[in-house]
Amino acid sequence: MEEKTNFEYLSEFASATGMELEFSETPYPEPIFRKNLQKFKRIAYLYYRNDLRTFLLFHGDPYKIIGEHRIFFGAFCSSDLPIQTRLNFRKKDILDKINPSTPKSGFKKFDSKFVATEKKFEIPKIISDDINIQKQIYESLGLTNNLHFSINNVNVNFVPSLRETSVVGIYQPQHWIIEKELLKKMLYNIRHISNQIDRKIYER
Repeated sequence: MEEKTNFEYLSEFASATGMELEFSETPYPEPIFRKNLQKFKRIAYLYYRNDLRTFLLFHGDPYKIIGEHRIFFGAFCSSDLPIQTRLNFRKKDILDKINPSTPKSGFKKFDSKFVATEKKFEIPKIISDDINIQKQIYESLGLTNNLHFSINNVNVNFVPSLRETSVVGIYQPQHWIIEKELLKKMLYNIRHISNQIDRKIYER
């Protein structure tokens, strides 16, 4: 019996949860001198018809330009944060704690839990000042290994309703995620975090 493909797992998840699934696969030309090595650009996203803010997204492109994510999978949600805000970070590990060159934001509570993936960055005050939002993000990044939190750092323009808006996301930058309960938790958490951030924006 053949093992299921990642797309088949996603299709089953969509059917079980009532989500819509959009998928595209675009072949690149085969190399002239290396046949049977054809590569593909693959895009998939899942969503509820009554919620066009929150998505599960997969993107894989072996020829993406350097500096952009060639592969990622995660849960993303639109946000009312300024669209020029750009940030990407993950949970701090033991090596980060002993490395003197680990990037720091200047906010002790944030720096004790997280590390940015770029040397130059700015933390929105809504995140740096709010311990509850930091806690929710921290717990979400602990759902599985190597999760990142993004604010407008991942290109998700292949989803029409996420164009020209700020987008927050919890994502894995190296491979697919197919565990059903984990997908549900990621969807719930990013929606809740985005709602909390937006609520704080309008309380100020």
